[in-house]
Amino acid sequence: MVAAVILALTAVAPAMRAAAAPSAQPGGVVLDGWGGLHTFGGFTLAQTGAPYWYGWDIARAMVIRDDGSGGWTLDGYGGIHAFGAAAPITTPVWTNGVDDARDFAVTSFDQSGLPTGAAGYLLTADGVVHAWGGAPALSVPATWPGQDMAQGLLVHFNGATPDGAWILLTDGSIESVGAAPPISLQDERVPPGWRHLHANADGTMWAVDGWGVTAGAGAGSTPAAAPETQSWAGYSDWGGWNILRDLYVSPLPSGAAPTTTAQPVSTAAVTAYRDAYRPPGGVTLDGYGGLHTFGGYPLNNSGASYWPGWDIAQALVLQPQGVGGWTLDGDGGIHAFGGAQGISDEPYWQGWDIARDVVMTSRDTHGNIDGRQGYVLDGWGGVHAFGGAPQLATPQYWEGWDIARGLDVHLSSSGTPDGVLVIDAYGGLHYSGAYPQVTAPAYHDGQETYERMQRTSDGHLYAVTHFGIAVSLGSEDITTAPWPSPSLAPHWSGYADWGVWDIIRDVALGRTDNGSISPQPLSLAATNALQDREITLSARTLNAPAIRQDMPLDCESASTAAALNLVGSGASQDWVFSQLPVDARPPVMSGGVPAIWGDAWTSFVGNVWGSEPGFTGYGVYYGPIASVVSETGHAVWGGQDWTLGDMMAEIDRGHPVIIWVSDSWRFSPTSTWTGFDGVTVPYTTTDHTVLLYGVDPGAGTISLMDVGTGTYRTFSWGQFASFMATWANMAVAVS
Repeated sequence: MVAAVILALTAVAPAMRAAAAPSAQPGGVVLDGWGGLHTFGGFTLAQTGAPYWYGWDIARAMVIRDDGSGGWTLDGYGGIHAFGAAAPITTPVWTNGVDDARDFAVTSFDQSGLPTGAAGYLLTADGVVHAWGGAPALSVPATWPGQDMAQGLLVHFNGATPDGAWILLTDGSIESVGAAPPISLQDERVPPGWRHLHANADGTMWAVDGWGVTAGAGAGSTPAAAPETQSWAGYSDWGGWNILRDLYVSPLPSGAAPTTTAQPVSTAAVTAYRDAYRPPGGVTLDGYGGLHTFGGYPLNNSGASYWPGWDIAQALVLQPQGVGGWTLDGDGGIHAFGGAQGISDEPYWQGWDIARDVVMTSRDTHGNIDGRQGYVLDGWGGVHAFGGAPQLATPQYWEGWDIARGLDVHLSSSGTPDGVLVIDAYGGLHYSGAYPQVTAPAYHDGQETYERMQRTSDGHLYAVTHFGIAVSLGSEDITTAPWPSPSLAPHWSGYADWGVWDIIRDVALGRTDNGSISPQPLSLAATNALQDREITLSARTLNAPAIRQDMPLDCESASTAAALNLVGSGASQDWVFSQLPVDARPPVMSGGVPAIWGDAWTSFVGNVWGSEPGFTGYGVYYGPIASVVSETGHAVWGGQDWTLGDMMAEIDRGHPVIIWVSDSWRFSPTSTWTGFDGVTVPYTTTDHTVLLYGVDPGAGTISLMDVGTGTYRTFSWGQFASFMATWANMAVAVS
């Protein structure tokens, strides 16, 4: 029912010139984009000489003489074409083949109140108002050079003299010029595609869009009918085809009452209107920054950042109507695309992949996200405001543990941020401020399952897991499988995941009211890959020998020997060290620290009898250690970015894990030198290597054999994650 779309409007100072109205007919006229003039409600119109551009969407606006004797049509180049008895108008501006003219107004009238065309204004898409025929100049305070923003023009009169105007922008906002008082569309769900402003005889105003849907305009909330006519008989739109360019409604004769019949807007037109302000479908973000639409989501992704082969993209925020958005990279950079404005004051961690999620909290006059203010979540749980947003309490902080994943911010009734919700990788929810409780998702202790939090365009909160599965955080119970939550019902057509390739970083959904509960179409490979993360591991402790390193800096060799002994090899730490390539050259110092030294990624650096703080000896990283293990015939897996779940799974299989840590048993920031081979080498003087041999999921602890002292140590998962983060979770598993 169109009454749900046409909202309140208020009479302001009279918008139309006071004049004796001619005997008006019921009904009105519709203009299509090809120039066709379609009457309804019994209105008769003289159309002799009216232009028609078959198949060419170039007609932009019309002015109709109330007695039906004729009128004028505007084309996109600025040509104003008279038909019927209307007098010719010499166009005040010609855009030289550029479709840039958007609306016009005739401000000269004869004694009976009919427009004569002798004076008026033409509006171009950049917001400039061009006068003709001696009409007083109207100074527009803001124009939009090079942009197709301005669409509709309605002149404000002081008696018979124009003294201001309203300019309707394509996004539904209205600029007031001169003496015209501020007004706005009284529809909180304003989509793009608005065409023109009009006024009833009593001064109330309304706008029409390209589907024929109308909305009231005014300065307050007093309800009024818009538009008013005696008859809608024979009126029709073009459904979902955005081809309607203008709507004229004949003024009511003195004393006549408007029809009680609502404007007959088709279901297809209302659906198209709804789809424009709250599109269906959504967008998937991959780790390289790729944006993949599905379900008909109309995304403007021009200028979107893309990092081929580099898994650095983290999170996605969409503007309403798909006009643009922002992507967050792991360093904290926020990259605008489409029509979104750029951001320059975001928190930033150069070269450190630690930013995890971003939320925009500021809104424009229509309540749409504008990107001026917001918050970034780091992997340790820190919540960082930007753009002048108020500081909010961090719900939970895990120093050195990259475990925080998703962020949502609660807004008060006045739109002020006043609370925070953070989800960790296991599914734990952490609150601060006024954020209300939501339904907790399934919790997977020790298994990194969740990646982000998001809201649909109609406000539904959900989490995104690895492999792109969307899980509702609404009121229903979703603490158990199946995945995903059945309450999320967006338009999924065209959605696809990447199977077992864990490359999906975010899934942003439009509205979820597609009329049926349709499950997310998931590949079997992706579903199984996520379910593998749900396996609950039992406590297990391997029979690790207590070995103490026999040289000051051979902790890597001693830990490797302990791992090999545990899996049945008799290798000694001295033998392990003898198999390592060694670069014994001293460092090139600068400012008391190494500027150039050996490459620990390929060789043991310095003297094994030396000193790390004195920079006479250092150590070696996972590559050479893995190579030595492989020489013994044992299988080995080495690298960085191991998760706690990965390492727990190795222990569960009976495989000890050599890990690189800080001997302070907490996170230690690293510096860098340049290797003699030109490679960047991170380092810290608290570098240490130990053996992971036990896990207890119930207690939330891990067990290490510390070759520095030859003793066993137990740490909580949080502590463990903190000192493992020093080396970006570097490890070698041995079987």
